[in-house]
Amino acid sequence: MAEKQDDYLFTQLLTRNTSIIVTKNIIFVYYQSIYIFVVVYTTIKMLKPEYLTDNFFFIIGAINNQFNNKINKLFRETNLHITVEQFSILALLWYKEGYNQQEIAKILSRDKTTITRILNNLVNRNLIVKIPNNSDKRNNLIYLTNKGKQLQYMCVQLTGNEYDKALNKTTDDDLNITINTLKKILNNID
Repeated sequence: MAEKQDDYLFTQLLTRNTSIIVTKNIIFVYYQSIYIFVVVYTTIKMLKPEYLTDNFFFIIGAINNQFNNKINKLFRETNLHITVEQFSILALLWYKEGYNQQEIAKILSRDKTTITRILNNLVNRNLIVKIPNNSDKRNNLIYLTNKGKQLQYMCVQLTGNEYDKALNKTTDDDLNITINTLKKILNNID
């Protein structure tokens, strides 16, 4: 695949009546009495995968869907009466309470309407409370109730085993590299 990409670039440059010196990843182009170099990226990310199941974003989506389905099933089987979406908010608040609705929506990459619906459901179940923000009356700050903290703790105990199973045979170095790479990709999308 990489050779086809390089051949295409090589052909494009030849059609512009240029002299070319090709090295491994750099092409020196002689054009109008000056040398210009073009770095050729032959990484897999520029190539079309042979199968959809080899596509990076397809794999990320499949991991997310399969893991969420497994966790939702565990929650149903243990009668915790919570969804992955609700749990994600409880988990976020466990790390740091006092986010407003807009911050939660942004951190979880969800639209504000969906977050409002989930938050209202959690308030009705006495799992969170909304407290008016003294510095900005338009925003409420969200906090876990004791009941919410207890449910969040039970969910973490249950999901922790599945998290460990999913990461089985993955080294800390592999995981750190993957997390850093995914963060870069996420920042590129923003």
